[in-house]
Amino acid sequence: MTIAKPTVPPPWRVYAFLALAAAAAQVTAAPIAPAGEQEFGFALRSQPVVDGRATQGLDLIPLADLTHGRWFARTTRGVAEAGGLLVQRTSLRVGVVAAFEPGRRASDVDALATRGVPDRSAGLSYGPSVEWLGNLGPAPVSVLARVRLHTDADRGSQADARVTVGLAQTERLRLGGFAQLTWADALSMDDSFGVDAALAARSGLPVYEAGGGLRQASAGLLGSWRLAPAWALAGTLEVRALGSSPAASPLVSRRGSVAAVLGITYAF
Repeated sequence: MTIAKPTVPPPWRVYAFLALAAAAAQVTAAPIAPAGEQEFGFALRSQPVVDGRATQGLDLIPLADLTHGRWFARTTRGVAEAGGLLVQRTSLRVGVVAAFEPGRRASDVDALATRGVPDRSAGLSYGPSVEWLGNLGPAPVSVLARVRLHTDADRGSQADARVTVGLAQTERLRLGGFAQLTWADALSMDDSFGVDAALAARSGLPVYEAGGGLRQASAGLLGSWRLAPAWALAGTLEVRALGSSPAASPLVSRRGSVAAVLGITYAF
């Protein structure tokens, strides 16, 4: 396995985005969750620098789960996002979100860089979010549906369906499992996995149109271990698999991948 040169910190945009989100979360009173459940910290994340390639990258990322009134900012639902709730009920939350969309660092993968595959800059997306909170027997369950429309219309849109289930909770340990499906339209899929005529001409790769459909399926475990009343060790282990259309792209050499996060959070 090839290890890319660590990038610490990642692009400044994710920090600016979450800093603004955290500031916005202080605007109103009456937090949704008790103050002790507000958490913020940092972690190291290992994941492929480009979806579908073996090269792993190492990034320093924020860990956030903040709510205040109808505002929230979090990195615990698959993306870094912030937003506001339009409907706030015991078991149902409907809102709008803005999410950080990572770019593509093709220049970190020799097999892509030598063929002139371009990098893609990071950006932002926005859209509606619906979350149902309930129980499966004694276990708490969250079911989340979210649409992400990229602010650059040429980069298309994605939609997520995510289920999180609590597996164990003690005075120190919190453990949960999750599964997520992500779909993308043709613009979004081709932005990541397509090979247009210009790229084909300079790279020798065949022209490929990925089309819309399932982009990725993932599942994993997330948890935390309380080190002190306000401090906890937090981590995530996730396995991912590309859908059949992106997996067939000439830019892809590996359909499956693993991502891991390990860091520390402070509760306030």
